[in-house]
Amino acid sequence: MPVIAVSPAAPTTLTGFANAPMLAGPFSPTPGRPIHLTLSGTWQGMITLLRSADEGVSKHPLTIGGRSWGRFTGNVCEPVWEEQVDATRLFLAIDLESGQVDYELAQ
Repeated sequence: MPVIAVSPAAPTTLTGFANAPMLAGPFSPTPGRPIHLTLSGTWQGMITLLRSADEGVSKHPLTIGGRSWGRFTGNVCEPVWEEQVDATRLFLAIDLESGQVDYELAQ
């Protein structure tokens, strides 16, 4: 009898909006699948994707090769990360100067 691989269910999408600085999350990704970020609206500021491996107690900005990664100053719709570690949580540090941003972090 053939073995049928079953993909884990997608995690709950993190969605919302911000019109002032805030921390959004957590988002609990499924390891081994791309994580997509959508930012839209009319806004100015910076949004940083943060990672936590201890249930959100400590949050760290992403890096690749020792350089900052996952920092956004405009609207995007793209894959931004692929997590490999179980029980990792992601957050969005939203530092708005003006306007409103709608956000979605999904798999």
